[in-house]
Amino acid sequence: MEKALLEFGEGEITVTGAGRTDAGVHALNQAAHFDLLKEVEPNSIVSALNAKTASEILIRTAEIAAPAFHARYDAVWRKYLYIISKNPTAIGRRYSWHPSFDYNFKLLQAQAAEVMGERNFAAFCKSKSLKENTVCTISYAAWTENAGQRIFEIVGDRFLHQMVRLMVGTMLDVARGRFEPDAIEGILESGDVSRCGTSAPAQGLFLAEVGY
Repeated sequence: MEKALLEFGEGEITVTGAGRTDAGVHALNQAAHFDLLKEVEPNSIVSALNAKTASEILIRTAEIAAPAFHARYDAVWRKYLYIISKNPTAIGRRYSWHPSFDYNFKLLQAQAAEVMGERNFAAFCKSKSLKENTVCTISYAAWTENAGQRIFEIVGDRFLHQMVRLMVGTMLDVARGRFEPDAIEGILESGDVSRCGTSAPAQGLFLAEVGY
């Protein structure tokens, strides 16, 4: 996007996204902001960027925001999806994870309630500094099943580095019997990421929506 924006002749322009994602993670509805020196009709921006960006990127809409608007700091909630395929698949393997082990789906569903509310999620953060705020509020978390897929949907005010992937991997470790059913509460209280289960692969994770 930044390379495409050079076409506007204003020099280098910084694009700031609503959130950072690891390599291999997808975004269905990412939001971003950038500043132009002159006013440009939003539809012209959409057309110009879609003509110049890679096929993996699609600009859906653009609008003029308030001068102080910030795509990251003004976001009040974010929704992520994690998709597990019940069966092996060739087409779509870049967009879901098929675990190679058996697990109890009802037990997996029960784990979602364990991460609800305002909690210190330091134990579900892959890398953090001593100054980083690791308290997040999760307003919704649930596992559902649809058309051969098992989908984890989670909504929160903010998310830490690899937080959702660590949650999914740990929940599956409970559901497969590697951890006790009440393990997540103890992991949260410990604040120790080494007590988590395996981090789920990146390809199953989607930033689904950002709310302002």
